[in-house]
Amino acid sequence: MHHRHGIRSDSNACIPIDKACKQEACPTQVRDRTEVTRRGRLERGGLFRLARIAATNCLLVPSASVYRNIVDSTPHIELMANCVFCGKSAGLFRSKHPECEAREAKRLGALSERRSILVQAAVGAIKSGPQLEEIKHLVEEESNSALLSKDDIQGAIIQAWCTSVDDFLEDGVIDVNEEKCLATFMKAFGLTQKELDAQGAHTRLVKSAVLRELLSGSLPQRMQFDGQLPINLQKGEKIIWAFAGCDYLEDRTKREYVGGSRGVSVRVMKGVYYRVGSFKGSTVSSTERIRVDKGMVVLTDKHIYFAGPAKSLRIPYEKIVSFLPFEDGLGVVRDSSTAKPQIFKTADGWFTYNLATNLAQFYNR
Repeated sequence: MHHRHGIRSDSNACIPIDKACKQEACPTQVRDRTEVTRRGRLERGGLFRLARIAATNCLLVPSASVYRNIVDSTPHIELMANCVFCGKSAGLFRSKHPECEAREAKRLGALSERRSILVQAAVGAIKSGPQLEEIKHLVEEESNSALLSKDDIQGAIIQAWCTSVDDFLEDGVIDVNEEKCLATFMKAFGLTQKELDAQGAHTRLVKSAVLRELLSGSLPQRMQFDGQLPINLQKGEKIIWAFAGCDYLEDRTKREYVGGSRGVSVRVMKGVYYRVGSFKGSTVSSTERIRVDKGMVVLTDKHIYFAGPAKSLRIPYEKIVSFLPFEDGLGVVRDSSTAKPQIFKTADGWFTYNLATNLAQFYNR
């Protein structure tokens, strides 16, 4: 037993400091042990500071073992952390060493440079022709070096293919030899259409090939469909391209009667007035573009189809007077004195306009 300033510390007991202060009558008694834990994690010296406060205010002080359990169970913030790169202690309020961070940045820069070299080499191999032994050897070396991961190498190969597509498209449509080089590279490295179309590169290649074949005088047959289309094709009619999820818009005329009145009011008797004057007005017309429906747009060698839940139509090329190009779609005007533009939003206005105009010319040959 140890006595200090009237404090007696037993095993797990809370001992009153002042005998004159009764346990059940002390208004300043510790309310709850959780009150202590709210102050955060205290060091062992806090036990004696708490004892001095208790001696002044006639508090009940928990014993040393009880106080230690309170401190150990209190959540706290670690001030000393390990480096995220090397795993060793990084010091106070730090998560990484400056030298480790610089070393990691240098390593990532070297990997990025090696990946860039691989992409450039692959682009050169695609453009040079179907001989791919050199690029295959380079890819094998990178795989054996283990500096670039398998995913990094695959990503570099895909990026090279997509970059080549965009380079070929800079001078117009992709010709037959360029398409052959891309197809050979795709087959040599086992690239799938899904991988190559993550950013739309494969679709851009197919669209270019469709326009090339159409300009050369042949009907392209590159669209493949799973299931049944929501349109009724005529005998011998061929589908050239289809767009899903397209908005169909029409221009509607809105009329309003606008005018005003002039005159005076004459009082006949209390509460009764007679209005003398006239009302003049006129009809004002305005055009607004409204969304009619959403569905599929299909271009064939004879018609433009639209199929939606509320609206379906078929427009023959021979009945179209003009084509209207839009950034995100195509507009057509039929051969009629009261015809208004019918607009289809396909998200690729350039391709839709060129495809429709060339199909119309092909039909009228």
